[in-house]
Amino acid sequence: MDFKVNDIVVDFTATFGKNFTLVDILQKPVFKDGIRTDEVVNVYNVVCLDKKLKHLNVKIMGSQKVPTPQDGEFVNVSLVGAVARPYVMNNQLGFSVVADDIKVIKD
Repeated sequence: MDFKVNDIVVDFTATFGKNFTLVDILQKPVFKDGIRTDEVVNVYNVVCLDKKLKHLNVKIMGSQKVPTPQDGEFVNVSLVGAVARPYVMNNQLGFSVVADDIKVIKD
């Protein structure tokens, strides 16, 4: 049986933890068959507080779910239904992360 790196689904919580801080939100165009569409995907830049501030870009389709943090502001968030898949680019391991939702954790 042949396995490809895209067949691997990572145990998200064991790998990245469950405590995240939102750093920024970017909107990226969605491409289908190499053609840019009118759709956008929101990319939430978060750091993993449980894993020495490792950085993740989490893609979530649809409208922006939470406000963009202001400079110097720390916004703790939880990721709902997050799935990470590994990939290799330039001999470096990376992760493509998508989630169903992101929610602000209020203190």
